[in-house]
Amino acid sequence: MKVIICGAGQVGANVARYLSNENISVSIVDPSLESLSELNNIDILTIQGSATYVHTLEAAGISDADVILSVTRSDELNMLICQLAQSLYKTPLKIARVRDHEYLSSKWKSLYNHENIPVDLIISPEKEVANYIAQNLAYTGWFDMFTLFDEEAHSIATICAPNAPLHGVSLKDISLTNTKTPINIIAISRNGKIFLPEDSTVLQAHDILHFIVKKENTHAALSLFGHTHLDSSRLLIVGGGAVGYSLAKHLEHESSDIIVKLVESNKDRAEKIAPKLDRTIVLHGKGLDKNLLLEANIPATDTVVSVTNDENVNLLMSLLAKDLNVQRTISLVNNDMYIPMAPSLKVDALIHPHKITILSILRHIRNQRELKTVHTLPDHSWELMEAIVNDGSEGNGLTTDAIYKLTYGHLVGVWRENNLVFPDKALQLHPNDKAAILIKPQHRRKLDKVFSLSHRVI
Repeated sequence: MKVIICGAGQVGANVARYLSNENISVSIVDPSLESLSELNNIDILTIQGSATYVHTLEAAGISDADVILSVTRSDELNMLICQLAQSLYKTPLKIARVRDHEYLSSKWKSLYNHENIPVDLIISPEKEVANYIAQNLAYTGWFDMFTLFDEEAHSIATICAPNAPLHGVSLKDISLTNTKTPINIIAISRNGKIFLPEDSTVLQAHDILHFIVKKENTHAALSLFGHTHLDSSRLLIVGGGAVGYSLAKHLEHESSDIIVKLVESNKDRAEKIAPKLDRTIVLHGKGLDKNLLLEANIPATDTVVSVTNDENVNLLMSLLAKDLNVQRTISLVNNDMYIPMAPSLKVDALIHPHKITILSILRHIRNQRELKTVHTLPDHSWELMEAIVNDGSEGNGLTTDAIYKLTYGHLVGVWRENNLVFPDKALQLHPNDKAAILIKPQHRRKLDKVFSLSHRVI
């Protein structure tokens, strides 16, 4: 498989890093030599120049590329690059990042096709983040959550509360006694360090626990760690930028029972979005203005979601909201370093926009492959990957122990015949199983070799 990435910013560079470790040929194009030089330590082809020039695209290998991903800072450039890839080279999959809401409106929808603007897939980071928040509002106690096995299961990070039913319990006792809500704790962060637990590991207060659970058991599982389900009928959004506006719009369409208020500090922006929102009350002012928050009746608010462009404001907003008796706070941040600090910062859930966008792009690129990354743990030392077991792959018939010996990967969950199975050492994989595997990034290629069908070209 061959992928060309146009744009070496944070998203493009990180997608390149992921793909380069999976036996995927990657070329990345950017006008900035400085941006490209930061990628010299990974096995990819870097091309300095504009991706709108034919000779630049050809130097990147466009003639036999399977995918072109355009994530430059310009929506118009991204669409033009996809047009060139289709018109001149018939590139099979063309992905463009598009931020401007005007281009995302229904008026444009019919134009995105091979006859007009040949973009096969549009990635809107702000919409991706807004959808992520909206989908997870129903759950209380997570601060990092992603779906597994076609949304049949969740991979969740949560904090073990001092009064949690499982506080002070060993993993062995959890697996023996917790039969009504089966979970698998796959990693623990304690005192800033992540480790893989053993049967004898005892859960301590303020541990950050990473676990897998069947989707229908998510509420019950979170309650085991001391998180009582909260009502989410009254929501305050701080920040009316693209994410905040998209979230409000989404909730208006999908959740008629939620009362939404939105605070925006820029008067022109507040006046622009207010007429476009039907049920959302838009207030002009600073989110950290206590008087404005009291005017918005924040003590009666269930959840405050702070999604301004300043992560420090978002974190301070969480502290202020908690002081005003808000039950739950969700804050947008750009740095994983805040995760261990979440309890002291009084943040119930952290949103990582780049991580959400990158994983969304990776899922689409890999949709015809047997292996995909679900998400990474905060310090990036481990990745949770999902693999499809095919009859003709080396993975078919392997046991949990054999997978570890071949790949150094830990089999932590299997989706089999509409049920989530937590493996013991002797569990054997069958065709059509979907396997969740925790692995270090440097061993991804070993895993790809085991589960791919002879590395077939797609």
